[in-house]
Amino acid sequence: MKHKLSATQHRRLLKLLYMQYSPEEISCETEIPLAIIEQACASGCPHEVNGKEIWIVGTDFQTWLGISINSSKKKPNNRGLVNRENYQEVKAFLDYRIKVLQLDPKSIRNRWIELRHLLEWAGPKRLSDGPSIEPFFPTYLATARNDGKDKGLGAGMHQRVCLGGRLFFEWAKQEYPLCYNAIPSGWIKAIRPTKSILHSKIDQHEAWEMEDVLKIARLPVHSITEKRARAAICFLYLSGMRITAFLTLPLACVDIDTRQIEQNPGKGVITKNRKAAVTTLLPIPELLKVVKDWDDQVRQKLPLDSPWFAYIDRFYNLIPPIKDFQERVNGRRMACVEGMKRLCTQAHVPYKSPHKLRHGHAVFGIKHAHDMRELKAVSQNLMHSSISITDGIYGNLNNNDMMETIAGLASNPEGSSNLRTLLQLMAKLQSNPDLLNQVLDRPGNA
Repeated sequence: MKHKLSATQHRRLLKLLYMQYSPEEISCETEIPLAIIEQACASGCPHEVNGKEIWIVGTDFQTWLGISINSSKKKPNNRGLVNRENYQEVKAFLDYRIKVLQLDPKSIRNRWIELRHLLEWAGPKRLSDGPSIEPFFPTYLATARNDGKDKGLGAGMHQRVCLGGRLFFEWAKQEYPLCYNAIPSGWIKAIRPTKSILHSKIDQHEAWEMEDVLKIARLPVHSITEKRARAAICFLYLSGMRITAFLTLPLACVDIDTRQIEQNPGKGVITKNRKAAVTTLLPIPELLKVVKDWDDQVRQKLPLDSPWFAYIDRFYNLIPPIKDFQERVNGRRMACVEGMKRLCTQAHVPYKSPHKLRHGHAVFGIKHAHDMRELKAVSQNLMHSSISITDGIYGNLNNNDMMETIAGLASNPEGSSNLRTLLQLMAKLQSNPDLLNQVLDRPGNA
């Protein structure tokens, strides 16, 4: 009996290679019904993925393995299967962060992806023996991957994985003192990426350029799907929204006339960490006109609880969602991406992902901000908790901006004493980044 897997389920199965799972855990991780997992593991069943067969085999779930004809590049951690107790302790740590710290379960899933590296590093050894495991965890991460690729992890992922490791060991010393108390605090603090890893790569943030978005906005559209894709590109650039929030945004949360967007999880908008905020569209008339035209058309046909990125049937009619559209984000994301790709081809502009429109929004705001209050407004519109986050992610000049600025230094008069004073103040603020937000939020600065 064959069971057709989605590409996402297939990727998740490949990530489960060399791990120890119960059938229930396999079902939970892959979102495949438990009955299918039990049948496959008991008897060995072929499963079809994109026209190719994969086999799930094995009767002992402690040594469960998935074998695929197209997973030959996937390499084991060469340390044997992951220690079962380590796995259970990491799961307990994640449960603690959900139930006690009240963190969003969706963000916890990302933390699990990062902590898998810790499990694979230890292999069959106990994490409580961490200081004796060779190589040291940050050194191991230099060649660690979970997708079979030969290149190393990015600098940002290195930092997140090391942070996750430190948080786990600090928690474990409190939760399991008999096992983990012997681990020196200095060893835990040393779980940080080496400077050679952090600074050996040129950190480039791709972003949509304003000119490319305008080219898309000026394209003539020949179908309602093209009109929807064109409006989506303009809306994402104007709003700086994350793609998941955008796809789950109902009409009731959009007011184009006031340019206000209510990113409210209480109304079904899926935001990062379930943050809520009223954000604002950039005042760019040519892009706002495209967005307004789509908004008017959708409101004439659909109720206010329908998604702004509306459903379109096979007859090219706007239709209300058949079921809760917040639960169908992945398929809608693919529809959005495919529509964007087609328009990019027509406009002869390089395709960049929907998240790069958020980058473009941020870069536009930072480049046009004249003072710290305007920069703070850009940060809040991106729903960042601190202005230092905005500056850290998007504040670096791209190569062209940097070269133009350096080229113009010779023609500038000598720097003013005011600038030197400002630099001195910024140096003091660097050791306390939250102080800047406190100053900007004072009533007297309104």
